[in-house]
Amino acid sequence: MFSNQKEILSKCGDNCFIEALTKQALIQWLRNNIMPTAYVLLNVKPESELEVIKQIKDIMKIEYESVRHELQGVYGVYDIVVKIESESMDDVKNILAKIRRIDKISSTITMLVIEEQEV
Repeated sequence: MFSNQKEILSKCGDNCFIEALTKQALIQWLRNNIMPTAYVLLNVKPESELEVIKQIKDIMKIEYESVRHELQGVYGVYDIVVKIESESMDDVKNILAKIRRIDKISSTITMLVIEEQEV
């Protein structure tokens, strides 16, 4: 079984990349290359949505520039939704810890994506 794309390409070249990926190898490669993803639902103190969004943007820009994220104010039960994708689960955990420490956030709900069900 091949452990990554580079190994496959080095063994057989571009032309047989798809052919070399057996179902088992493809599943293993996907498991190794799927980025941990978390969705965070935030409730914030009244009138502080923009301040909290700015603080989260600052955290992401200054400390986690390479981590993909989406941040959106929403109407409904929650005030803000954050999506975090990183190559490292440690980065995701550290970002979540920093977000939870923001003073104006009153509650959070975090949902980690089940990577095996992304395929």
